[in-house]
Amino acid sequence: MADLVLGWIAGWLEYMEDAVGVKLLEPQRFPRLMAWIKNFRDVPEIRENLPHGDQFLAYFKGLRERFIAQATM
Repeated sequence: MADLVLGWIAGWLEYMEDAVGVKLLEPQRFPRLMAWIKNFRDVPEIRENLPHGDQFLAYFKGLRERFIAQATM
């Protein structure tokens, strides 16, 4: 059950980091979490249903741009 609750980390985190240019989780500091993310993504049902990485990246870049635009108004 916890895997499903925390699955957003495996699906979104990498693309959120890329969109904002900040690394939140370093593999050497969190090796078990990084292994869990890999294992979670490798589950066939998860892998087949996660949106493509380009979709995530485009979404988070757009979200970042909107937040920046709102903050500068």
